[in-house]
Amino acid sequence: MGCCKLFLAVFLGFLSINLIAQKHDYHWITGYGSNVGNPDFGLSILQFEDFGKVDTFSKKDSSFDMDFFNVSMSDSNGSLQFYCNGVGLNNHLHQLMENGDGMSGFPGSTGEDGGYAMTQGGISVPWPGTSDQFFLLQEKGEYFPFQEDHRFKTTALLYSRIDMSANGGEGNIVEKRMVFLQDTVERGKSKLVRHANGRDWWHIKNKLDENVFYRTLITPQGPEVIGEQTVGLPVMQGAGQAVFSPDGSKYVIFNSISADVGLYLDIYDFDRCTGLLSNHQKLHFSHDGGPGGVAISPNSRYLYHSSHWYIYQFDLLATNIAASKDTVAIYDLNVDWFPTTFFAAQLASDGRIYVISPNGVPVMHQIEYPDEPGEACIVKQHSVRLPTLNSFSIPNNPNYRLGPIDGSPCDTLGIDNLPKANFRADQDTLSTYEFYFQDLSYYEPEEWFWTFGDGFTSESVSPTHIYGGDGVYEVCLTVSNTNGSHTACDTIFLGIVDATEQIEPIVELQVFPNPFQTEFSLVMNDYYPKNAQLIIYDALGRNTHQQRIYQGWNTVDGVVWRSGIYFYELWDGGMKLGNGKVIKQ
Repeated sequence: MGCCKLFLAVFLGFLSINLIAQKHDYHWITGYGSNVGNPDFGLSILQFEDFGKVDTFSKKDSSFDMDFFNVSMSDSNGSLQFYCNGVGLNNHLHQLMENGDGMSGFPGSTGEDGGYAMTQGGISVPWPGTSDQFFLLQEKGEYFPFQEDHRFKTTALLYSRIDMSANGGEGNIVEKRMVFLQDTVERGKSKLVRHANGRDWWHIKNKLDENVFYRTLITPQGPEVIGEQTVGLPVMQGAGQAVFSPDGSKYVIFNSISADVGLYLDIYDFDRCTGLLSNHQKLHFSHDGGPGGVAISPNSRYLYHSSHWYIYQFDLLATNIAASKDTVAIYDLNVDWFPTTFFAAQLASDGRIYVISPNGVPVMHQIEYPDEPGEACIVKQHSVRLPTLNSFSIPNNPNYRLGPIDGSPCDTLGIDNLPKANFRADQDTLSTYEFYFQDLSYYEPEEWFWTFGDGFTSESVSPTHIYGGDGVYEVCLTVSNTNGSHTACDTIFLGIVDATEQIEPIVELQVFPNPFQTEFSLVMNDYYPKNAQLIIYDALGRNTHQQRIYQGWNTVDGVVWRSGIYFYELWDGGMKLGNGKVIKQ
């Protein structure tokens, strides 16, 4: 990251464990290593940072495969701890952790022969009450070849306990694949949500094709099934995902059954105190192409359902949720190795929803502003280019930054929501001095105060601000509630600063994949250009390509270039921001 990143905190009241940053979803590991040595294969590592930035795209040559099952875990400060594909578990050194083989029940399996083919078949959270141990939930799948329906079933729920303080920080699985529930239940779609006390976790799982749900509470003593609940209509199992809303008030299960039967969205209200579901609403639609996924906007209002050719938005606050259905994206027929249609989805720490494809492709889609209604949410298809191919794999994360329900009957541990400030800055592509500041704060802020570094302020949650010219601006957000306040600041380098001030932006450029075949990405996080131009020269110095570059992700199309070495320069006004070379295979 660039310089001038400043965090200030002001505490009113007493300390709370909710001050921990809870950046457990700051690393995403995807990709597969089926062809070691081939630059298109291996693991892609996405490292999220504060202020809504994805700071690192890197590739790890590995024979380890990430599959439908994807758990990628960071510590509370955002440092990678481990990742698991349901078969093997690697530590942050990308080495098999002690006892990390045979996670699927097949002794000697390390994950190099493929991951576990179960969407949301596992999920991980910090072990309640500890800072260096983690709880990993897994589903045990069994194959019943002679049964007509549901030949592959989940017959048990398991947990492992991972101690990252062991082996000098390389970790050890101290309890492995311990059974805590044994029954035939819905396959995959495992999600967790924070208990209203701010420490423990709920897991809800329905019996196969029934309306009976098991409630499991994960406490410092481990997981305990505390009861069953019969609610609503039966849930028919198919391919899909499940999700809790970020505030924990809604639980949604999506199942795509077949072309004849169609697909279902089962929507419930959820009580974080009791773990009980209520107000079941079953939405049924015709089948429109295949399996997909679900995710919910950061403000917990809009449900997004991806379904092969389409992405739909539903308003969870509408009187008639089904009638609020709005098509916000239609697959644009892009092919990158394979069709880049829509599959599983996941809300990220930057406030965007990422959608993967059900094929081996090197791209993801983004829902840029999921808190906005209709097309204002802005779906950017194949806008994120990965260093390696990815197939079916996206991390399965809960909302780690959900605190207690202060003042509720379950608020029994003395944990308070001390707010944490965070935000991202998005530059308008047409009016380069206009910025939209997206609030990413958590732990129940009630008041917002922005300073934009130019003498202007705002008390809006997510304001728009127009700067008067080029400059270096320190933007600060202070969020407050009755428990305290917190301030986070980020420096914006905007355009070319007057040379007399002798201030130059620190511009970090990432270019990948390199070598490339048809396209490559250029990522510029710490500089907001006025009119940046990328100029590409061939080996003879001839101008081959030129295009405008914006802050964040940019895709450069080199499909018509001949194979060879190319040199690039990035300019904004009279300043060279960076240079380097790329190789077209």
